[in-house]
Amino acid sequence: MGNVKLKDIPEALNVSTVTVSNALAGRKGVSEEVRSQVVAKAKELGYDLKKYTNKRQGFTIGVIVSEQCLELGVSFYWSMYQKVAYAASKSQSLRHWDRKMKKKG
Repeated sequence: MGNVKLKDIPEALNVSTVTVSNALAGRKGVSEEVRSQVVAKAKELGYDLKKYTNKRQGFTIGVIVSEQCLELGVSFYWSMYQKVAYAASKSQSLRHWDRKMKKKG
């Protein structure tokens, strides 16, 4: 089949679009039985699974500040930027460490 859309899969399985999306993304709330049925039907219909297999973990944080406000070490905005960057890097490190520990255990 050509040009299969996500909405075609739940119609074929009589489940919700949210269930199919969660199953393909590997999110909680979907039994392994339903997840395997969804993946099998998606492959059978020719649905492109690439957008679900190449997901990056984490978030992107954008900080927009005028150059005039970024005097190193002096500006309120520079201080705020440093705190955001530190918190984000600390959070990402903790998530990475937590995943490593779960794999070991």
